[in-house]
Amino acid sequence: MNSTVSSDVGHTDPNKYNLPGWVAIGQAALYPLVIVVSIVQSIVAQRAFDYDGPSIGPSDLISIFLVVMAIYTIYMFRELLHDRYDFHGIDTLITFTIWWLVVMEVGGLAIKIAMAAMWPMSPVMMIAIW
Repeated sequence: MNSTVSSDVGHTDPNKYNLPGWVAIGQAALYPLVIVVSIVQSIVAQRAFDYDGPSIGPSDLISIFLVVMAIYTIYMFRELLHDRYDFHGIDTLITFTIWWLVVMEVGGLAIKIAMAAMWPMSPVMMIAIW
């Protein structure tokens, strides 16, 4: 055995990663739902309120929930690599991925809110303002 590997590697609670596994499965099941809810949300906004612009609603809440689930799953994957394999080689990449998810979700929602607030401004003007 390699001398750099600690003796307790691989000896973790077998149930420790059950919840992250179920969260990952739930995330995979919810992803198509957010697409369907987003389409329905747009149709309802257009037909019920005669609004053809960007809207903020249930699909955005589900999207935020999916990002939180993804962050938890990725973080627990890093813990699995640490606990079972004493592997730290991609810690920076995993941290970057978590921050990337946060930035993209917050940035996407900020742009969507700004577009909804400025609607019906032309897209060229929206781009020019940014």
